[in-house]
Amino acid sequence: MPFTLKQRRDEMGFEKITFFKELVNQSADWIWTINEKCIFTFVSPRSEEMFGYKPAEMIGKTPFSFMYAGDCDKAAEYFQEYMARREPFTVENIFVNRNGNCVNVETSCMPYFAENNTYQGYCAISRNILRRKQSEEQLINAHKRFLILLDNIDIIIFASTMDEHEVIYINKYGREVLGAALGKKCYQLFHADQTCKNVFCSGSDITAVQPAAVQRWEYEDILTGRRYYCNERTVRWFDGRPVHLIILTDITELKQAEEELARLKVLNAFEKERIRLSRELHDEIGMALTTAKLNLQRLNEFLTSSGTALEKKLGPSIKSIDDSLALVRSKSASLRPPLLKESGLFTAINSLVNEVNQHTNINAELNTRGDRKTLSVETETAIYRCVQEALTNVIRHSAADNVTVSFFWNNSAVLIRISDDGVGFDVNVNNVKEHLGIQGMKERVTLLGGKIKIRSSPGKGTTIDFTVPLEGGPGG
Repeated sequence: MPFTLKQRRDEMGFEKITFFKELVNQSADWIWTINEKCIFTFVSPRSEEMFGYKPAEMIGKTPFSFMYAGDCDKAAEYFQEYMARREPFTVENIFVNRNGNCVNVETSCMPYFAENNTYQGYCAISRNILRRKQSEEQLINAHKRFLILLDNIDIIIFASTMDEHEVIYINKYGREVLGAALGKKCYQLFHADQTCKNVFCSGSDITAVQPAAVQRWEYEDILTGRRYYCNERTVRWFDGRPVHLIILTDITELKQAEEELARLKVLNAFEKERIRLSRELHDEIGMALTTAKLNLQRLNEFLTSSGTALEKKLGPSIKSIDDSLALVRSKSASLRPPLLKESGLFTAINSLVNEVNQHTNINAELNTRGDRKTLSVETETAIYRCVQEALTNVIRHSAADNVTVSFFWNNSAVLIRISDDGVGFDVNVNNVKEHLGIQGMKERVTLLGGKIKIRSSPGKGTTIDFTVPLEGGPGG
């Protein structure tokens, strides 16, 4: 080969070496090589920036000489294991710099060979991952704080895998309500025999391709009767995988309140209809009957003055109209007792008790203890209807000799007790309770936020207690 060509080849080789040497020196990573005995044969200048050691101080020594004491033996075994197989590997180690501070380093290693394919050792590229480790540690701490926060929230929160719906996390409140949940399918938290996700997730169609999508639906647990508002979103969990995050808010009491409010609206509408019918009976039908009576009386007077015998036949008709007027007034008063509006609850109840004494053989009494309080119109009406229904039951069904209506007042509630010495009944027989109108009394008392208790047995009389919470001051 001519001298000029050989010279050019040498020059090209020198240029390549210079280029790669400059590339290594300028690299942000630390580049080094070790021989088969794990001794440094080359160290890039980046070692001084990362650890405070110049390349000349490291060459001829092993990497383990600069590692954290608790890490070097394990690292040596790891290196030797892979180097024996001459396989590439990546490893994280803790080095110690000149000042004695730990530096987290991630190293990628691969074997290198000479031109004749002779094994020389390993070439490695190391990167300072201290900041990444610090960020990971901060993320872990944030994760722990977040889980502590979730554990102090009184709603059910859990996370499940996307495909298998397996619970991977549930907060403290969720564990208290649902028990051991980790590893279970999310839809099995409510029904142990469930195998189909659609039973629980019927309102949810979240997919991994909709990470921002939120699904909301209401769900009733048929096992416990509790009702939940479900809020589900696909999120990235702390390990990076997409998961279902489900938040269940117990809305049982809210739904019950809504249902009670709806019933109260129906009850109020029913009461307004009673008032309307009462007015129509009193004003329209009552007036029509009164007019008919007056006309018959005038006709009777005319026939009497004429000396005919027809006036005797009008007497029963006039009496029938009088009876109808009395019935209309009675029904009108029962639909909306004027005393309840004009004189208040106690006077209206006393009127009911007097009617029992006047029209039956039952001895009825009314008594009260404590300072009476001012009640709302709705509360007075509901109490009046309950006492009216209870006394009607006593008259129709009890065969009692005595009945007592008692009011016990305190600052927060009033207890109304209707007690008789009649034949009693079995409180566990449903058709008896429905027949006696007990369900209606229960609904009225429940709508007021109160409670009702019935004590009775065959041959031992009946006592009905219903307690109604109060607001307001003394009055009555």
